[in-house]
Amino acid sequence: NDEDGDGDNDLQDEFPLDRTQWDDLDGDGFGDNPVGNNSDDCIANPGNSSIVSLGCPDLDGDGYADKDDSFPIDSTQWNDTDFDGYGDNISGLRGDDCPTKYGVSTRNDTLGCPDKDYDGWADSQDYFENDSSQWLDSDSDGYGDELNGLRGDACPSVFGNSTVDRFGCIDTDG
Repeated sequence: NDEDGDGDNDLQDEFPLDRTQWDDLDGDGFGDNPVGNNSDDCIANPGNSSIVSLGCPDLDGDGYADKDDSFPIDSTQWNDTDFDGYGDNISGLRGDDCPTKYGVSTRNDTLGCPDKDYDGWADSQDYFENDSSQWLDSDSDGYGDELNGLRGDACPSVFGNSTVDRFGCIDTDG
């Protein structure tokens, strides 16, 4: 019998119902005919990739061949558009909050966003984006919450204007 009409007997045809494929040298389920349906991109090397480079090795099973996968051992990530080490899939492990902008932010649940001062806080969340010793200003008085940082606020929860003996506390007489 030749059910699909491709000229190969169904007993020897690896794909008896697909006339565009008949051989599967590496036995991974993807056909060897490069112009046929679901053609194997790694004919002599068995694999399970099913999204990119069909039939090539895919160690983490995410569908992307290891050779095309930026994270070959993480099934939740496969691409890193901005090459910062954080994956484009925001819901995956170490997902990039800014997938198209290179970044090194790691704090406040914001990964991979621009961080000019390299303090770990994304510039968009860093009240002091050019000062690595400060990042928050809870009382919005211009003095950072990190007491030991540059111009650290001695009273971080109270808006203040003191500048002589300590920064950021109430100075009623100026």
